[in-house]
Amino acid sequence: NTQLLYLDEIVRKREANFRYFAKHIFSRNDLYYPLRFDHIDRVSNFAVPVICRSQKIRDMLVKRCDGKVEIRPVVGGDMTQQPFFRKYMSEYVSKKKTQAKLVHEQGLYFGNNPELTKKEMKLIVSLFTSL
Repeated sequence: NTQLLYLDEIVRKREANFRYFAKHIFSRNDLYYPLRFDHIDRVSNFAVPVICRSQKIRDMLVKRCDGKVEIRPVVGGDMTQQPFFRKYMSEYVSKKKTQAKLVHEQGLYFGNNPELTKKEMKLIVSLFTSL
């Protein structure tokens, strides 16, 4: 309940953070797929998703961020790669590269905490842009 008192401020900070990251990180279209958000009036997400142009780039980022910035796979990844799905829904598993598989293999995200400092934000940008 305490956070509700600060909801407008939290939303404002997350949006400012996101736009900062988008401006600096997604300008590297040689490394990342673009993230389209111009159709959204307010962007206040809890995390910043990044889909790398290759699995090699993603793997380099994972190493670079280790011990500095916590990153995670995008959601649960490709559901068709999960053992239960393969067991019970095998007829729906595609052999070709799907968008879900691309996100599963080449995607990650980092948190968009409204309390991130400018120094922390610059570190994140540096890790993601100086490959």
